[in-house]
Amino acid sequence: MLMHPVVISSVLLFVFAQDVRWFIPERSRHLYDSAVKEFRSGQQDKAFKLLDKIVVAEPNCIVLQHRAAELYAQKGDFRSAISCADTVIKINANSREAFFIRGYSNYQLGNFAKAIDDFDVHIKSGIATSEVYALRAHCKRNLGDFRKSIDDYRTAYKAKKDPNYLYLVAECMCEQSDYKSAKREFEMIAKSHPEFSRAYVGIGFTCLMSNDSANADAAFKVAIQKDPALQKNVDDIKSWVRLNKAGDR
Repeated sequence: MLMHPVVISSVLLFVFAQDVRWFIPERSRHLYDSAVKEFRSGQQDKAFKLLDKIVVAEPNCIVLQHRAAELYAQKGDFRSAISCADTVIKINANSREAFFIRGYSNYQLGNFAKAIDDFDVHIKSGIATSEVYALRAHCKRNLGDFRKSIDDYRTAYKAKKDPNYLYLVAECMCEQSDYKSAKREFEMIAKSHPEFSRAYVGIGFTCLMSNDSANADAAFKVAIQKDPALQKNVDDIKSWVRLNKAGDR
């Protein structure tokens, strides 16, 4: 029931750019130039239609295929992104960024096991960002492997001291109905990151699930004092808990 914060920021941020042009065989450069022109004028659909043609025409141009995979993923065309990433990996099995793009695209499509395999390769082959660990954790969590997802969220936190990652650890504990451990986790977040008002929402939730309404109300009060925008979140949680407990009777 807890509303976990977004922890994946701008993982992908690529544009049609001239730096790729010189790697494209001369016979297809005019198409790429046209795609860049259309993109810069705001005609993204036309730009991507031209990119589709270039990708088919130049399957062995690894730089083009790599950039195309990035652009397709950013657009949300994850199947095309995977296709281009596959092409890059066939040419260069050491292209760790292609594994990331393919993993990210599989994650977005709900292919969590495949995404984990790709993130594993990316992580083992070099330094990975906190966001990569968080993405892999999301995949493991969706497959029900809470222990390993918690390990990845904690690794993400070590790389970037973002309390959102610890919040997600506590959420995993809640999903396993381990409210006692989750409460301790939320309390540690509140202590180490007092500005993170959402931790108090978590404390309140775990107290409610443990039939401790007095401490739940106290925690919710602190959360709302710190951030009045959390009022709706608190109201939704109280309603959900009432319905959940009524259904258990």
